[in-house]
Parts: sequence; structure tokens; C-alpha cells
Amino acid sequence: MHTIELQTPSEAELLEQLRLSERELLMLDKDDQVLSQLSLTIQIYYNNGGNDEGKQKVLALIDKFKNQYPSVLRSHFAAFRSSGFVKLTDKSYQSAFAKAKDSNVLEWFLCSAESGLFSGDYALGVLTARDNYGLSHMHLNFPISMIYSDKGRKEYYDWIKYVLSHFEVFHGYAGLSIQLPFDRHPYQFYEYEVSKKYWGITPDGASFFRSEWMQGMNMK
Repeated sequence: MHTIELQTPSEAELLEQLRLSERELLMLDKDDQVLSQLSLTIQIYYNNGGNDEGKQKVLALIDKFKNQYPSVLRSHFAAFRSSGFVKLTDKSYQSAFAKAKDSNVLEWFLCSAESGLFSGDYALGVLTARDNYGLSHMHLNFPISMIYSDKGRKEYYDWIKYVLSHFEVFHGYAGLSIQLPFDRHPYQFYEYEVSKKYWGITPDGASFFRSEWMQGMNMK
């Protein structure tokens, strides 16, 4: 009988493995636009997101996110205001922000990509419950490079603390994920395969829409 001693990898070894995985999981199109990348995510399902107080909380979060990363956020899609992505400017943002308060369902997506066709390093998506019935959903994505420095890790942990202290979380996850474009359906097969191979990576896209998941699988 042989005794096997399990050794916990050092922080340096873990970071090196992440760097290797980051390169391995990066998917580009023919013009080198990013379609998929390893990402840090915060994803929650939460209660009371559809009432007035809940909407005010999520609008405060959106405002905080937009103001913290003004130089990198490029586009947004406010489903209650427009039918597609538009360039993120102060004018388009303030116009959407003003109308969001009167929307029954608040669905808003901001990202650092130029449109919903590509994966951005930074992204924030929210979808509140209609008539405050059921759970609301939110996800934030950050570049994996945050984890390589103490400053970046603190920034990520601060976002986790903010979300936990401001929302009535029913269920959630914070950690590694695959960041796909907003228009993710053609690439969900890739997200599925990655999550099977890498057990530490959790899919974060449209998991509450079974039809969208199946649509992505059928496009493989």
C-alpha cells in the first residue's frame, strides 16, 4: 500500500496555470476580435429586484460601474429604451437612466466591447423581475488580469462585498467564468465544452433561458 501525499499548489503555481488557461481559452475571429475569454465574474439571483427600491439599488450599481470604468466602457443595450446596442456616451446613458425608473422590467447591459457581437473585458448585465414576481438576475465581468495583482484582487473583492451588502441574494457565484458576447448563441457550445473540461469555471450566460442555451448547442 502506497501513501500519496497531496500537496497544495503555491500561489505562484496557480497564477501560472491561470495564465496558461487564459491563453488556451481565448477565442478570436478572423479579424482578431475577441469572441470568448477567461473572465472573473460575479453572478447573483436575488429577491425584491423588481420593486421601486430594488430598481433604485440596481441603478446605483450601474451608475457606480459606469463611473468607475469610464475610459473602457464603449457600448450599452437598454432593452426598455432601444432595440439594439448603441455607443455609450453621457447623453445616451443619461437618456436610458431617466427612462429606466419607469420600466416594469429593467434589462440593461453595458460592456467594453464595441457591440454585442464581441466579448468585452468589462461587462454588467441586469434583468429585474416583472412586477417583482420571482428572482432578478445580475452579472458583472472583469478581466482575468485583476487576479494577478493585490490591487486587482482588492478591487474584485470590493465589488463582491458591495453586491452582497446591497442586494437580497438568493443564490450566487463569484469566480472564474467564460465571457462570451451578449449575442452569445453561436458560441454557447464552446462555453458548455469549457465548463465540462474545467470544473472550476462556471457558465454565466442566460442560464435562466433554456431555449437560448439549446439554441447555442444546436448551432455547434
